[in-house]
Amino acid sequence: MIQIIHLGRWQFSKQQKMAEKFWPSMGDDLILKMVKISLEGDINCFDTV
Repeated sequence: MIQIIHLGRWQFSKQQKMAEKFWPSMGDDLILKMVKISLEGDINCFDTV
């Protein structure tokens, strides 16, 4: 069985402040920390919509 562990990245968007309509703004340091922890936790799919 193949399992997909997914991290959606919509909230990382900084283009035209799209994500800020739904979530508080995230700084680069927090985004990088989330990606690092995700990779260490075996996340194997990053949604890049």
